[in-house]
This record gives sequence, structure tokens and C-alpha cells, in this order.
Amino acid sequence: MIGCWRANAAAGMLVLVAACDGASDSGDDNGDDVVPACIEYTLDGCAQLYPPTYDQVWAQTLTNGCAEFGTACHAQSDAAGAKNGLTFTDPQQSHDHLLMSGERGPLVVPGDPLCSPLFVRLATDDASIRMPPGGSSLAPGALCSIATWIADGAAP
Repeated sequence: MIGCWRANAAAGMLVLVAACDGASDSGDDNGDDVVPACIEYTLDGCAQLYPPTYDQVWAQTLTNGCAEFGTACHAQSDAAGAKNGLTFTDPQQSHDHLLMSGERGPLVVPGDPLCSPLFVRLATDDASIRMPPGGSSLAPGALCSIATWIADGAAP
């Protein structure tokens, strides 16, 4: 997959700008919602809530919300019962799933947070496609940490 962002230096600040056209079909299970292929987000200067490592993304966000208390969208222990087959019950399996290329491509594109479907769904202003569903978006610091982890290569 070709990267969908470019870096622009403006007044000494790095701004990441989405450079893709079109949209992704990574909407809900019924295909009703169309998710943009890329999103605009300023990474440089954002304030991280936690260190941008997978261990912290896993502990602070994925298991503390996406799979919290066994009732969230990705809490089930088997992929058949989880939203889009993605579970957050085992860190290594989850990391592998995020980076594997399936029908819709990987959910995380290492080095490219703005065109990673996971980040697009977390950072969008569109409540109809945003994760987590039904409420407010993630804290800006959590988004910054996740975007930085992806930009740095999304290492396990």
C-alpha cells in the first residue's frame, strides 16, 4: 500500500496532511457506513497521554475501553463474537490482526497513521463511524500516542 500522507514544514511545525482521495469500505458489518481512506491530523506538537509503544496502546486504550469488562465491542475471546472479528484479549494476536492484510487491507499501516483505518475511525469527527461508538471520542492525548506509535512503525 502506498503511503497516504506527506509532511509539510510550516513555520517550523511538521503537519501531516492526508493526500488520498476516495474512501475505504471499512465501515460496519453491513457495509452501510463509508469510512474515509485518510484523515487530517497534526502529529507534531501533540501531547501524548502515554509513551507511544504498543504495550501502552494495548494497556491504556485497547483493553481499557475497546475490550473493557468483557462487554465492549472487542472483548469476546473468539473472533466470531467480536466486532469485525477483532478481539483485544491477547496482545500479540491483536497486534498481528491489526497489521495483517485481509480483504480490506491492514487496520494499521506502519508509518502511516493518517491512512490507517484504525486511526481514521478513532480520530474522525463523524460520530456515525467513530470508535468507540455511541459517545465521545478518545482523549486527544490517547490519539496522539496512538498516531505516534503508528508513525514510528507500529512495532509490537
